[in-house]
Amino acid sequence: MWNQTCRRQAQVLLSGVVMVLLSCAAAGCGGRAMKITTADYINTAFVPKGAPLEVDIVTVFPGDFKKEKQEANQDLLPDAMITSDVWFERRPTVQSINKMGDTYHFKIPKSQIICFTDDEEAFGERRGGAILGANYRDAPEIIVKDLPTTSNPLNWFSKKYVVYVFCKFQNAEGKDVLPTRPAVFAPVYRHGGKLAVHVNETSAEVTGKSTSSSRSPSKEKKPEAPAASK
Repeated sequence: MWNQTCRRQAQVLLSGVVMVLLSCAAAGCGGRAMKITTADYINTAFVPKGAPLEVDIVTVFPGDFKKEKQEANQDLLPDAMITSDVWFERRPTVQSINKMGDTYHFKIPKSQIICFTDDEEAFGERRGGAILGANYRDAPEIIVKDLPTTSNPLNWFSKKYVVYVFCKFQNAEGKDVLPTRPAVFAPVYRHGGKLAVHVNETSAEVTGKSTSSSRSPSKEKKPEAPAASK
C-alpha cells in the first residue's frame, strides 16, 4: 500500500515536471514575446503632455556572469536592484563591447538588447523609434516578438536568466535620466511565454494583464507628440 502511494505521487510529480519542461522548451525555442501598454501620456516629468520615451529590453543569461563578463555585469544580477539611469549610463557601445579591461560598460551582446530609440546608431537591435503614450498612438499596445532566448535546458530555470525593461524617463529639467527601477522578469520561466509590461507616466511595471489606457481606439487623427529634449 505504501509503495503504491509513493509510486502514484512520483507519477504526478513527474507529469508536472514534464509539463513545465515542455512549456519552457517552447519558450526557449523562440516563442517568447512581450506586450507593452502605456498610459495616455508617458515621460511626463519634463513635458507634462509627455515626450517620446527610449526603451531597452535587455535579456541576460547565466553565461553573462562568467569569466571576463562577471565584473562588468554584476549590477545586472537580479538582486542588485539596478536603476535605469545606471543602465543608460553604462550600456555597451560598439567601441566598448570588445575592449579588454573595460568593466565600466556592461558586457551584453548586441543580440540581447532590443531598442526603441530615435538613435539609429544605438548599440542593439533597433525595433522602432522612441515609444509614445497611448494618446499619440493608433495601436493600443506594442507587441515585441522573438525576444532573445536560450536553447540550453540548464538555463531555463536559472535565477540568472532575467529580462529587464529599462525606460529612459527624463527628470524635471529634461537633462538627466530618472533613477527608476526597470520592469524585471526574474526568473523568466515564472512568467510563461508572453511577458507584459505597462508604462506609466514616470515608471514601468510588470503586469499579468492589459492595463492599457481606457481610451477606445479611434479613427480620429492623433495629436502630434512633443519632441524629446536633447
